Amino acid sequence: MNIKLIFLILTAITLTACHSQKARNKTSSIDYKQLELQEELIEQLSTDINDYIAYYSYVSDVNQTISLRVTNSFGPVAGKLSNLQTDITTSGGRVIESDSVKSGDTVWEDIQLNVGETLFIALSAFGTFRDEYYEYSLEIYPSQDNGLFIDDDTFEPNDTKNISTNVLLNTTYRSELMAGSIDQKDIYKFSLLAGKTYSLVSTIHQGPSSATIGGIQFSLTDDNDNPVFAAFDMVQNQNKADEFTPNITGTYYLKINSPLGSIYAHSFYSYSTAIWESRIDWQNPYEGEDFEPNETESIAFEMDINQIIESQLARGADDQIDMYKLLMYPSNKYQISITATDGPNRSSLSDIRFKITSKNGEIVLAPEQTIRVGETR
Repeated sequence: MNIKLIFLILTAITLTACHSQKARNKTSSIDYKQLELQEELIEQLSTDINDYIAYYSYVSDVNQTISLRVTNSFGPVAGKLSNLQTDITTSGGRVIESDSVKSGDTVWEDIQLNVGETLFIALSAFGTFRDEYYEYSLEIYPSQDNGLFIDDDTFEPNDTKNISTNVLLNTTYRSELMAGSIDQKDIYKFSLLAGKTYSLVSTIHQGPSSATIGGIQFSLTDDNDNPVFAAFDMVQNQNKADEFTPNITGTYYLKINSPLGSIYAHSFYSYSTAIWESRIDWQNPYEGEDFEPNETESIAFEMDINQIIESQLARGADDQIDMYKLLMYPSNKYQISITATDGPNRSSLSDIRFKITSKNGEIVLAPEQTIRVGETR
């Protein structure tokens, strides 16, 4: 006997600075300012032509990976040569490749250190910009396994893989990318199983109103930075739900970043995101208010024959689609009725749309149709 699953979808319409010039001469005469974990330093390079370089160091007391942040809060804006130059090395002779930092921007680096190894950092102005004024800050963070202090409300800091936020499946997290140059990226860490289907459900609640380049980007990668799916952008008041299936069991990273390099890179964004297991893997697959979440096939709410479902597409961006699943047997006849009981009734653009398909949309049982308030189909 062939058994088919059908899916019912309801949706509303949604109208080079020259690095060779970096200072590398570390002699006993250089005065290195000692850095401590999660203690921010705010420093300046003055307009004195001899005050163009500053030296910092950090000694690791364990084998660990640390995250270094360098923020150029204020400085000249005249191309790459005016950036704050970075020179990062270790006592073991390693050279850490790092970008220079333009005014109003931040550079992050994850760096592995052995016990007793010293990290050396030189920050400098280049050439004709040696007598320009710079204000900058720098800070070193440990990994979560080595005592990283995290803000429970904002999950910060979480700008690199090393300090990414450990999160749970089937849980919605709401956070922000704060205005300014420091918080332009959030990274969340998940453990996923190979061959299982998951749903990424995300909403942008607030951000710039531009519908072209004002959105933020979502990407999911494995531990080797291989993409699981193509990165996508979302703008204000937009919701997106997509399914994906990992090929390898392991750790995965969801990166959410502002449009770097655009005028919106320093803007404020508010968003929510979650990765959901298939509903059949939930401890209680029938839990959830108003049958939510149910935006994809794998988390669609399973109906029974003769069951009446009363629900709504709530106001706002985070509930634009409802999907239901029904087990159907061959040779039987079925009748499905849908009534729009309330909602906007301004024009055909405000009508609810629905369609009925088999799994993955392979067979269309009822093509897309619309229902006005007060109508039944």
